[in-house]
Amino acid sequence: MLLVASLLLGITGLCIGSFLTVLIIRIPQKESLLGRSHCRHCKKTIAWYDLFPLVSYFSLRGRCRTCDKKITSRYPIIEFLNAIIWISAGYSLIQRGFFDLTFLTFITIGFHCFSWSILLAAAWIDGDHYYLPDSLIIPLLLFCSAFSLLRLDQSFFNQWFGALEGFSLFFLIFAVTKGKGFGFGDVKLAVILGLLLGSQFILLGLFLGVLLASLYAIIRMLQGQKTMKDVIPFAPFLVSGTFLVFLFQGMLSTWLSPLF
Repeated sequence: MLLVASLLLGITGLCIGSFLTVLIIRIPQKESLLGRSHCRHCKKTIAWYDLFPLVSYFSLRGRCRTCDKKITSRYPIIEFLNAIIWISAGYSLIQRGFFDLTFLTFITIGFHCFSWSILLAAAWIDGDHYYLPDSLIIPLLLFCSAFSLLRLDQSFFNQWFGALEGFSLFFLIFAVTKGKGFGFGDVKLAVILGLLLGSQFILLGLFLGVLLASLYAIIRMLQGQKTMKDVIPFAPFLVSGTFLVFLFQGMLSTWLSPLF
């Protein structure tokens, strides 16, 4: 049963990942999300049989069928990463006991898989363009708010206390540094991450994210590719850190329970 669930989650994650590539490419360029997929070189519409996640890319050897120009490898990478996100998020929740075939269980698993998918797209855009698009962040914040009464993994109050913790910490840093520590997009992101992790784990997740960003900055400075004045896109690291905490939340709950 677990194998079947993982297979279904993986296939769904691949398909959603294919759509994420559209978001990641089109949103920064302010292109419509409604148009058919097309080659970025020759602009020819891509046929439906060339749109299968991963399979089409490798069957075409990473090239456009029409103009034979190279297709960026970010397409299969994003699709594969999103499949991993869906499988690992689903497995993490199943390990915590959410395995019964009820409506709210499906809602809880689907909510987390979809939310982390959108965060992957937002983090990738931040990594590329150094900004978090409101067209992704605001709808995701509304989505998380709307589902806060239906989720089984966190109580309503625990979610919103987590959101308050994330907002308070990051807004304080934003205000004190006048936007030089974190941008306001990071403040909104912290609210979403607080809703996802809840009050018990949000600070740990944000700390891990900042730690990962700091390690990245130190490595790049040692390589001579960054200076203290250079801007670091925090979203990829904040999302990565909080997602890792989410995956191991069951284990962490066991370890931390004597402290609370």
